[in-house]
Amino acid sequence: MNFLERLNVYFYHSDREKKWTEDPARILGWSSEQTQFARFSVFEKSLNLRDKSILDLGCGYGDLVHFLRVKQPIKHYTGIDFHKSFIIQAKLNADDSMRFLHGNFAQMRLPVHDITIASGSLNYRSNNKNYLPTVIRAGFSASREAFGFNLLDSDYFREDRLLQAYDPKEVLSICRNLTDDVEIIRDYMEEDFTIIMKPS
Repeated sequence: MNFLERLNVYFYHSDREKKWTEDPARILGWSSEQTQFARFSVFEKSLNLRDKSILDLGCGYGDLVHFLRVKQPIKHYTGIDFHKSFIIQAKLNADDSMRFLHGNFAQMRLPVHDITIASGSLNYRSNNKNYLPTVIRAGFSASREAFGFNLLDSDYFREDRLLQAYDPKEVLSICRNLTDDVEIIRDYMEEDFTIIMKPS
């Protein structure tokens, strides 16, 4: 994503912060907390997260780690987001096992963790055709055991000026250039799909 594309995302969330002051899920761009948690549940059911270190790309307020910890004990968690107000708020609810970093994960050298997750953060539109393959490669390289991410499905989601949908077959092709162990999950929400990649 270039500077103007990131700026567009920044103003989108800043506007939602003013509009939905008491609804964190809506501020983050989810249609509801239920749809946010539905996506989180896919990762919780598909990955062995017990006593693992987790890297969260586009962490928002850190909702993922709080959701997962109810289900499984997490050893260590690192969340990255370029929206500074999200990071400030996330740190208020953090304990010693959590670390929150302000920055653009697409341009950072990512710290290696057992498992990397990107939930919702790869859906923002970019004119750079290499953006998604580059981020997938970086996320997978930062993962000892698995990289999981979700995307909007172009078969069902109508794109807009902010969000971009993808053909699952094309995304699978990108992932299989990196590993043979790739799983796609499509049975939880019509307009969304999840990819789980593991070293083969």
